[in-house]
Amino acid sequence: MLELIFVRHGETASQITNKYIGVTDIPLSERGKRQALSLARTFAREKLDAIYTSPLTRAKETADPIAKMLYLESQVVSDLCDRNYGIWEGLTMDEIQEKYPNEHDLWYKTWPEYEVPQGESERQVYERNGVALKKILENHDKGKILVVSHQVCIRNMLSMLFEMNIDSGWHFQINHAGICRLKIDEYGYATMTSFNEI
Repeated sequence: MLELIFVRHGETASQITNKYIGVTDIPLSERGKRQALSLARTFAREKLDAIYTSPLTRAKETADPIAKMLYLESQVVSDLCDRNYGIWEGLTMDEIQEKYPNEHDLWYKTWPEYEVPQGESERQVYERNGVALKKILENHDKGKILVVSHQVCIRNMLSMLFEMNIDSGWHFQINHAGICRLKIDEYGYATMTSFNEI
């Protein structure tokens, strides 16, 4: 039996203002750093076999205290990176609608296939998250594995594990530093045992 644990990174200053930061590489806020330390204390009582993380600073700053507590090394996986929002990076939804009304309308009408200029479509993110998940599952068929990533990516991977379509990710609201635990049996059947645990 494999226990797979997804953790969304801690809070950042930009996310307090609801900006789309995607691949903009910003650190955790002070509250986010406290959340990371709290996570480290939580996982100190457990035995993890591996820790995988997005390459972005906010994810690594969340994963590293846990890894240090357990004498492990976080393994960076590029396909766990957040979505590239291209020309929308650093903007709120209201600002996107004001500055890029045509692009916003296209996104609304053709999601998840719409590719933001200089960025990615949701489909592209979904597919690369699938590559990351497949590699992790190929590397581990038992034990306890931690994956630190972003809300978009965790939504995508949960949808895949539960054999749901790409639109299903919107059903999962994952808080900063939220923990989602799943068990995966020898047949690849996934069962959620805890959602958004803090």
